[in-house]
Amino acid sequence: MRAAYERNKLADAGSIRTVFFICWITYTSTYIGRLNFNASMGEMMTSDHFSKSQLGLVAAAFFFAYGIGQFISGILGDRVSPKLLVFLGLTCSSALNLAMGISSTYEMMVILWSLNGLAQSLTWSPMAKLIADRLPKKESFRALAVLTTTVPAGTLITYLMCSLLIDYSGWRMVFDMAAFLMFPVAVVWYIVISKLEHKADNGGFTEQSPALAATGTTFPLHHTPLYTLFAVSGLLFIGMGAMLHGILKDGIMTWMPTYLAEGYHTGSSLAIRLTMVLPVINLAGVYLAGLINRKIFQNELVTAAALFALTVLALLVLIGYGKNSLPLALLMLGIVTSAMLGVNAMLVSFVPVYFRESGRVSTVSGLLNSATYVGSALSSYGIGAVAEQLGWGFTRLSWCVLALGGAVICVIASGRWRAFTRKI
Repeated sequence: MRAAYERNKLADAGSIRTVFFICWITYTSTYIGRLNFNASMGEMMTSDHFSKSQLGLVAAAFFFAYGIGQFISGILGDRVSPKLLVFLGLTCSSALNLAMGISSTYEMMVILWSLNGLAQSLTWSPMAKLIADRLPKKESFRALAVLTTTVPAGTLITYLMCSLLIDYSGWRMVFDMAAFLMFPVAVVWYIVISKLEHKADNGGFTEQSPALAATGTTFPLHHTPLYTLFAVSGLLFIGMGAMLHGILKDGIMTWMPTYLAEGYHTGSSLAIRLTMVLPVINLAGVYLAGLINRKIFQNELVTAAALFALTVLALLVLIGYGKNSLPLALLMLGIVTSAMLGVNAMLVSFVPVYFRESGRVSTVSGLLNSATYVGSALSSYGIGAVAEQLGWGFTRLSWCVLALGGAVICVIASGRWRAFTRKI
């Protein structure tokens, strides 16, 4: 008996490495076309006199549209060619970045950047689907772990690019450069993936799950309604944890340059450069999270709970001792963002792979990404509004409470998730 859903896998190491490389380059490029706005916010307030609330609304519009789009693209990714969806997402994002470079009002920016959110939402879930379809299971997890490093790498590249362009050309060139970089990547992606898919279809192999190979049956994921999957696997709680991690991960990164500029009296360009310290620390966090999960907990939800707990401790140190120490603040915020990147790997990257035999990797990935970016949307506007009305001190305290909530939710869901993964 064969699984209900199969695609031919790539068999040779060279092709697998090519998938790793092209997916990494492609997804890294998406950050250039989305984080460029975050990196430029301080300069936009200084040079064009936009307010925190106005720019926070633009950032929130992106994340809200991205979250809604993730839900849609997750479903599309299981029905439409992932290769095509990623190509369309990058191409449209490139055009919208060009339009942002000539926009003059925050109302227009809200429209353009929300459309950019929809365009960029076409990339992750279909890409995860393609990886699960075309790589053996072990390599699928490795590829998704490697793709987690695109967050710090993309952040580092984007913030470096933005700091240099703002110094010499102003913030508008930031969007033009993103457009010119993303479109060629989209073309290369389409060509390379087309060749790899052809190779897999004409010389690859199929792969059965261990449960299916041993018993001839497997948990009937393909025919199970989504609401039943939510109940059996704990996806509802996982989605709640994903939303809280989105609030912390993207909210902190969105407002980091502004927080440093106002809290520690750095200029806009220096604040952007200081923010570049975080992705360097984050790279260690990605690998540490994967190592902890493999060697110690062997449960994505328990690992996520531990990382949320680490975030609580780091934020308490920031609140107690980091107010007057910029180096300590950067270190603690580096720990926080690293931990949240680890949570992202556990909840958003690894969890969907367990649904590969059902052909629902993209759907589950889209649902969890959607939850993540609902949190990102809330934080992008909410953090700016709270900081503007109540100050950064209260804002830091709210981060701590949210991280504690994330730890509790993941602990509650961990038992159900362990039981579910043992069935499939």
